[in-house]
Amino acid sequence: MSKYRILVIDDVRTIRLSLKMLFQKIDAEVMELDNAEELFQSTWRYNNMDLIILDIELPGMSGMTALVKIKEDKRWSDVPLIMLTSHASKVVIQQAIHTGIVDYIRKPFVGEELLNRVKKILTVK
Repeated sequence: MSKYRILVIDDVRTIRLSLKMLFQKIDAEVMELDNAEELFQSTWRYNNMDLIILDIELPGMSGMTALVKIKEDKRWSDVPLIMLTSHASKVVIQQAIHTGIVDYIRKPFVGEELLNRVKKILTVK
């Protein structure tokens, strides 16, 4: 059994695969979604997450809308959440911080730096 469960919600397949390979280094089970709607349609699949990584720009439901819904849902309200995106204004980042993200990482990211930040978050949790 894996040490951690991480949910990655990003519409770019290569990003999801890169994160999956990166998080294997810390013995994490990575679940992937290419949109946020599926999280709320199949909630039972995504219980007991240790971390959620969420893109802001997603097809359908935006990452900001998903962030608000995640933080309002008792199943995930205490799960640390990282926003990972290539485009975000200062206003959006401030809104995300106010809503409860623990970190914001801009794409393209450096794998080892992201991994170190994730390890810190998981250790504190």
